[in-house]
Amino acid sequence: MADDSQVETSSGAAIVTAIIFNGAIALACMAVFLYLRPRNRRIYDKRIVSSQVPENRKPRALQKGVFAWFTDLVTRPDKEILAETGLDGYFFLRYLRMMFFYALAGLPLLWPVLMSLTATSHGGLTGLNKLQFGNISPSQRNRYYAHVFFSWLYFGLLIFMIYRELLLYTAVRAAALTCPAYRTRISSRTIFIASVPKHQLNEAYLAQLFPGVEHVFVGRDVKDLEDLVKQRSKLLGKVEGAANKVLKKAIKARMKAGGAGSDNLDDYVKKWPTHRLKFLIGEKVETLEYAKKEIPELNSKITSSQKSVDSKEPLSAAFITFQTQSQAEAASQVLSSSEPLRMTPKFIGLTPDEVYWPNLRVPWWKRMLQATGAAWSATCLIVFWAIPVAFVGFISQIDQLIALFPWMSFLKKLPSVLYGLVSSLLPIILLAVLMMLLPIIIRMLAKRAGAPSNTHVEYYTQKVYFIFQLVQVFFVTTVASSAMAVLPVLVHGDSVDVLEMLQNKVPAASNFYISYFLLQALVPFGMGMLQIVAVLLYYAFSKFLDGTPRKKWNRQNGLSSVGWGTEFPPYTLLACITIIYSIIAPFLLLFAALLFGLAYVLYLHNLTFISKPSNGRGIFYARAIKQLFAGLYTAELCLVALFVFSKRWAPVVLEAVMVLVTIYAQMKLGEAFNPMLLNLPRTLTYVEDVPLLGSDEALDDDDLNHAKGHKRVSSEDALIDLEAGTSTANGSESRSFKDRICNFLMPHKTLTPHVLRQTLLSDPVWTTRPTPLTAEEERVAYLNPAFGDDGDVVWLPSDPYGWAEQLAAQLQAAGIKAHTDGARVDLGEKKAALEVGDANVPIYSPEADY
Repeated sequence: MADDSQVETSSGAAIVTAIIFNGAIALACMAVFLYLRPRNRRIYDKRIVSSQVPENRKPRALQKGVFAWFTDLVTRPDKEILAETGLDGYFFLRYLRMMFFYALAGLPLLWPVLMSLTATSHGGLTGLNKLQFGNISPSQRNRYYAHVFFSWLYFGLLIFMIYRELLLYTAVRAAALTCPAYRTRISSRTIFIASVPKHQLNEAYLAQLFPGVEHVFVGRDVKDLEDLVKQRSKLLGKVEGAANKVLKKAIKARMKAGGAGSDNLDDYVKKWPTHRLKFLIGEKVETLEYAKKEIPELNSKITSSQKSVDSKEPLSAAFITFQTQSQAEAASQVLSSSEPLRMTPKFIGLTPDEVYWPNLRVPWWKRMLQATGAAWSATCLIVFWAIPVAFVGFISQIDQLIALFPWMSFLKKLPSVLYGLVSSLLPIILLAVLMMLLPIIIRMLAKRAGAPSNTHVEYYTQKVYFIFQLVQVFFVTTVASSAMAVLPVLVHGDSVDVLEMLQNKVPAASNFYISYFLLQALVPFGMGMLQIVAVLLYYAFSKFLDGTPRKKWNRQNGLSSVGWGTEFPPYTLLACITIIYSIIAPFLLLFAALLFGLAYVLYLHNLTFISKPSNGRGIFYARAIKQLFAGLYTAELCLVALFVFSKRWAPVVLEAVMVLVTIYAQMKLGEAFNPMLLNLPRTLTYVEDVPLLGSDEALDDDDLNHAKGHKRVSSEDALIDLEAGTSTANGSESRSFKDRICNFLMPHKTLTPHVLRQTLLSDPVWTTRPTPLTAEEERVAYLNPAFGDDGDVVWLPSDPYGWAEQLAAQLQAAGIKAHTDGARVDLGEKKAALEVGDANVPIYSPEADY
């Protein structure tokens, strides 16, 4: 067997290698970022320059200067962050910041005692392992009581923070969704009901079922219409690509001839673009001529089908729009049918543009079977994926593998740096690759399970992906690495106490996670700030990829979206690992604080200036907060197991008490907050006619609080501790340390919807009513989009020779919409350049406030 000291030395070397390697990548990326940021606002200030963002929704620009932008970014107040990133973005940032402060608090709280006790113990370990639980020798096991009592303190702090965050979440969400900017929107007044029985699938019945109904939209089976629309859209895409290709080829030929020649486009393009009607084996046709014949026929069929809405077969789902938000909320929470599994589930807040329309045609019995099948598929995925992940865990313990299989000793001959990369980075890279395909599969399962919208697809993905990551990335990897430590003993038949060995090796697995934290902290931070994919596409590949005005305009103005279903779980897992090792290997807390701190800066920048705010209404945050209990239980049970391994029964009992306290706390928090996580309270929605503070016709504080039946809260007293006690409602300077502590320990006094309306949500984004939809827009809002699809526009750039106008006229004569507005070809000395305007382009119109 290899000497333990050699293993510990290699672990330390692996961590140093990880710091150097990952740090070098991060520094290189940041250097390029600092150079490019002021020179390319299309990448780094996209939400400020994009035409897709209304002026009143553009974020405040950062200060100029190499480092001034950083100070301006990290000191951005919560009020501003919430207004600029929306509920989903704000709560995600709050999650990262909470875990940063939690890990940071562990340094002065746990390090002085726990690390001193383990470092001065006589367990015989060296290097970083000397700072871990396993270094306590059998003769010093009374020191375990320190781990018990500090686990009570540190885990108790976490439970209180969970309570505090759930309180804040319900208050902020309720205040935001009942503010003037949200409560009058059609999505806030519309509920979606699935599994409606056939005999109840008519507008008149559903309108009488609930009070205050304004519109009823019964889902219709428009599969044939959707297929026709997709076929037309696909063909129009080919037409646009072919027409732009023809123009580009002709202009290039004319420039090669010195700019002189015929004005007839056909003289420069002898062969027009073609495509096959079926992939590889279909008939080859000339794209433009085929489209001129086919698209008018498709238009005729589509128009005819669109006019016969009521003749389509009704589906087992409906959207019901109410006059007020309170009526919609009441309807969403009431039991609607006496038959089991009918007229359920119900959802509120779905916008028409995020509905997953295929799931409207799923009946209740099929929905139940598909949901069960998706759950079993997810379970099998989690179980059987353990095989390749376990292999990664074995690689992470390469020293034990060499000791067990001497033929692998050639790895020891590698240069130390390369050996460090193999033992430290290779398993982490393999683990990352294994995780790449999972989100695609899980999202497919979410749709199969009946998710009604893209938001709920992400919500389902968040749950399954977190369970998967917890099992595979943590449990399987930890068990595999610990098994590798014990396996040589079992193979060679050494007379060593296996339980005692596990007591030493389980905490030592934290060395792997320190390397993992370093990778997740430094590389994503550097590459994420640099936006390396966007930079490569912009500088290296845009010439080849942006050959049409549409593609170039989308690259300049299009905003990336965030998939919260896969964004939250990795950080929730890292939070759980932080909790699990906080007591038995507190040295890891330093790297956890680094990780969450850098992640906060990264996402604060990108969610504010690059990504498009989502419409999840904050629902992902509460789930992520509750998932921290998985890490808490694992940490407590891990301590219980380690005490059992060492045969110290008093610490076992004491830690078991903490497990019971955690169970009780989770149950009571569930009772208190579960009903409020997805629904709005009646006390905030029933006063529909009372304007809220901050609207144009706002009441004074006394009238508002009287109307709400709530004790008056003045702005001066509404001090909230959202930024570690540094923010106040009226923008005055920070309160005393004592006041901040009181605010933190008694959040129920300040974290209420009524107070938050006056403080956190006083920005015009929340207090200004949106432009209302017209009566006609509301009437068709929740119809399948195929009913309103009138075909894409073929967008061509105007050119000096007038060829684009000729092509557009030909297409228009054939019934194909074509325009040359907002794009042009500029002729240079050697080549032509495609120029696209930001606004007034034929492919974009402002989004409605749903």
